[in-house]
Amino acid sequence: MSTEITHTSSTLKMVLTFEKSREKFLQIRDGSIAELDKLFPPPKDSQHHDKPTKLPKNSIPVFQQMMAPSDAIIVNTDPVELLDQLAHAKVSAVTVAGAFLRAAVIAQTLTNCLTELLPREALETAKKLDEHLEATGKTVGPLHGGSSSGEGALIGLGASHLGLGTDIGGSIRGPAACSGIYGLRPSTGRVPIAGCDHPMHGSDSINGCIGPMTPSPKLLDLFMQVMSDAETWRYDPVTERSVWSPSTFKKKKLRVGYYSDDGYVTPHPPVTRAIEEYVSKIEKSNFDVEVELVPFTPFNAADNWRIITTLYFTDGGKWLKDELNCVGEPLTDRIEMIALKNPNCRRLNIEELWHAHDERDGFKWNLRQEWNKAGIDMLIAPSLPGAAFKFGTSNYWGYTSYWNLVDYASVSVPFSTVKASDKPAENFKPRNKLDAEWQAHYSPEIYEGAPLSIQLIAPRMHDEVIVEALKMFSDIQ
Repeated sequence: MSTEITHTSSTLKMVLTFEKSREKFLQIRDGSIAELDKLFPPPKDSQHHDKPTKLPKNSIPVFQQMMAPSDAIIVNTDPVELLDQLAHAKVSAVTVAGAFLRAAVIAQTLTNCLTELLPREALETAKKLDEHLEATGKTVGPLHGGSSSGEGALIGLGASHLGLGTDIGGSIRGPAACSGIYGLRPSTGRVPIAGCDHPMHGSDSINGCIGPMTPSPKLLDLFMQVMSDAETWRYDPVTERSVWSPSTFKKKKLRVGYYSDDGYVTPHPPVTRAIEEYVSKIEKSNFDVEVELVPFTPFNAADNWRIITTLYFTDGGKWLKDELNCVGEPLTDRIEMIALKNPNCRRLNIEELWHAHDERDGFKWNLRQEWNKAGIDMLIAPSLPGAAFKFGTSNYWGYTSYWNLVDYASVSVPFSTVKASDKPAENFKPRNKLDAEWQAHYSPEIYEGAPLSIQLIAPRMHDEVIVEALKMFSDIQ
């Protein structure tokens, strides 16, 4: 799965206007298919050239129909099983790469999730892997072979088994939650960032991190084990010297806090229902470990949102505006809302920056005391205050960014979907303007069938707790 076959949309790419993005994506698609078909001759029954004119809300069935049956067998194989098939030469890396490349083209047609397709690089890498296996009888490593470095839409459709996301406010867990897949935001320092480019170098008021996104919870554990075994701290000075050790965190009793409402922005009704159902299923289940569930009151979500939105652009958004001006691209409404029209976003002088950092660190301290007072090992909470955001409505992501500010490990877990019976709250009284705006977006007719997500959370460097809990709770799905 180490073959790099696609590039996906980064945060900066997302600020492109829709029409320009669409035009660019179509050019990429049409220009890449000819090369792809030359390098990886497709099955005759593949429909990856087709362009459906009308799509349902859920594009997954269409994606499955457009794949050739031989490609579908490969793409739909359990990823751990596929790795085993590759390791025993039951299928070649070249064959797997071709199947996933064609799947990525279909995903691009349905969702515009790519910025570049890399068939030539994929073929070169896949050939080397097959040659290495034939010559030595060994794989190059545990992820030898068939996936892309795609993100939420690509993985959610099924065109990839494992991808990497970056997260400074929820950009791993949010897309994963919206796509019905798993997304792990590790503690900063557990996954290397060496070699990665990012905006505003030197601005580390809120540190971003890299983490896995996948439809298979088993791959979260495998990915973190691979990162640990690579001892990346030897060459990346930002990476912590830490060992992935799930057994260290196994206990006879697990005390789990939970909440469905952060007290600042009210979640949509299906989110509350999903949390209640998830907690209820845990209560009724038997595990090897005793699980005690206790209600938890989130510590001051309003202050958390104010502090983190102050620290995202400590230059008042100057870097962002300058970069976009260089390429002649306008700000989208959502980026403008958080970067320029956000009342907390302003250019800070050095004393103001120190004060903001002091507030951030004070918040970390106070939350930890509340956590210790509750005596919990981990926490269950919503990933988002609703299902997938309608375009242009993502004005609050505090349910994920809360944990970025304090640098806690967190993973989004797909659970349930929006139902027609999830009626809007009666006699709703908003707490604030943001709360009113968010609740006004909801109607079950629009959201019905959309995936919902639970978030599992543990303190910094206790990432193993939530991954082990995820595996333990997987049977309640």
